[in-house]
Amino acid sequence: MYGRFGRRHDLLHGLRLLLPPEELEAAGSALIRQAEKFWLYQIAVPIDRIAETDPPVLIDGSSEAYDDWEPFADRFSAVCVETVMSENSLCGDWGGWHRERLAPDATYLEQSLTPIPPLIVPGGQENVNRWYAGADVLVREDRSDRESEWGWLYVRALTREALDGFRAALPGQWTETVDH
Repeated sequence: MYGRFGRRHDLLHGLRLLLPPEELEAAGSALIRQAEKFWLYQIAVPIDRIAETDPPVLIDGSSEAYDDWEPFADRFSAVCVETVMSENSLCGDWGGWHRERLAPDATYLEQSLTPIPPLIVPGGQENVNRWYAGADVLVREDRSDRESEWGWLYVRALTREALDGFRAALPGQWTETVDH
């Protein structure tokens, strides 16, 4: 993943930073490969399973949600895809726009866009993140923020027209995320 996307600042400069090969380090029984921008958590692969084709992934952090290394995802490949999707929804041209989710948004998301099945379910928390795809847009519905009643919407578009169309369909206080 690093060789293909790791140096793509336009794709990966939001919250979860991929560590370059020279900065990979072992922490106990895990090889850390990714860290949250503010070092609240780290994502790793168990060292004893690193030779597997698609090993499981662990998470560790200082937040209340994580005490020690815990299972994060069953497959490394799923975390790679989810990382590119998540980070891409936070930054880049015609994307990186977000706003607080409103109750009526659910109807539009479910009726006008195609739901994408979850790639990972961190800590068994189903329905924390939902993904939707539409004509030239990728939308992430994030319900992990307990400060927000309905969560947040993040949109990434391939064109300015697609972004403007999406924001017109779901009006509200949209904010560009330049750097998260």
